[in-house]
Order: sequence, then structure tokens, then C-alpha cells
Amino acid sequence: ITYIANYRPDEAMIRSRFGEPAQITGDADDSEAAIWQYPSSHLSIRLHPEDKPVFVYKARSAFSR
Repeated sequence: ITYIANYRPDEAMIRSRFGEPAQITGDADDSEAAIWQYPSSHLSIRLHPEDKPVFVYKARSAFSR
């Protein structure tokens, strides 16, 4: 499931709602974007300073891909 939010939360707000990410990686397609990964929740969040965040929920078997 992919959800593009219609708002731009800051990093503090995301941390308060989801906690500290297990890993933060860069986006291979955009050096300004960061991908926050929450494997225990099957969630990754793509953050970009000029775009709305993209939330992606995947099945556990697909999350590590």
C-alpha cells in the first residue's frame, strides 16, 4: 500500500508518531531524499525537503527487498 500524504510533517513529528527508524538510507534516484525504514511495522517513509512524504506498507516477506 502506498500513501502520499497531503501534508508535510517534519522529522520530529514522524519520530513522535512512529519512533526512531531502524535504518535511514538514501534514495538511489534522488540524492536529496531519505528513506526511513521501520521493518517491525512493515513501513518505509520517503522524505524529501520539497515533496510530500510517501508512506509504503509492504508484506514482511517483501520489506527487505
